[in-house]
Amino acid sequence: MQSLILINSGWLLHFILSFYFIRRINHLLLRGVLTLIPCIILTDAGARNLPPHDIQSVFGIACYWMMCVRLLHLVVLSLDQSQTFLSFLCKCLWIYFLVKPCSVKEKQWSVMFHLFSAVIKFLLNRLIHKWLLICEANDSHIRVMVYFISILTFSYVIDLETVLVRMITRDQYTMQALNNFPFLSQSVREFWGQRYNQIIGTILKESLFQPLNLYISSRSISSLLTFTVSGLFHAHIVLVVFNDKS
Repeated sequence: MQSLILINSGWLLHFILSFYFIRRINHLLLRGVLTLIPCIILTDAGARNLPPHDIQSVFGIACYWMMCVRLLHLVVLSLDQSQTFLSFLCKCLWIYFLVKPCSVKEKQWSVMFHLFSAVIKFLLNRLIHKWLLICEANDSHIRVMVYFISILTFSYVIDLETVLVRMITRDQYTMQALNNFPFLSQSVREFWGQRYNQIIGTILKESLFQPLNLYISSRSISSLLTFTVSGLFHAHIVLVVFNDKS
């Protein structure tokens, strides 16, 4: 508990230093080094305190990595110096508070649909969790697949939050969905873009791919760099959650 407080305090201190000091440095490379080194240290320290084979560990690593990506965008790659510290902090912590304006397309899915979806996902998640507890510990492909299904069904939390946000704001705001119904895709390309985690995908697109296009003329190179970061992020999840160092 004490280490968690220290790590969170370290993140808050890094946000403050990044906003008031680091982002005002004119040298791009120096800004990048001063931003990334504390992020790497804090992410590693936080990951070491996460328990293996726990879905909360997946969420914890995702939060650390996405805060790093946001900081890299806002401090190193962004040209906007007019934002306030509150807006800067909200963007860095957006993965904790996934509220966004509700689009016309999203309003087509009723509140009752999200409520029904949350109930089904919750029941499936509990059943899978109990099944994993009674199974022998091993690294079989079936066990890994079922574990990731349990991660997907854990999105019932987002569905419940969506119900609350839409009811309170009268459909003006909603929560960022975990995925975008890939089974309704009309092409292979659309499926490939929608099957991915939309929360992570949104942050990687807004804070890495699009800003990189301002500095790199080739979209292919920007895509490759974004794909590389995504790969390292998922590899870190496997390393910490499954304790797999192979």
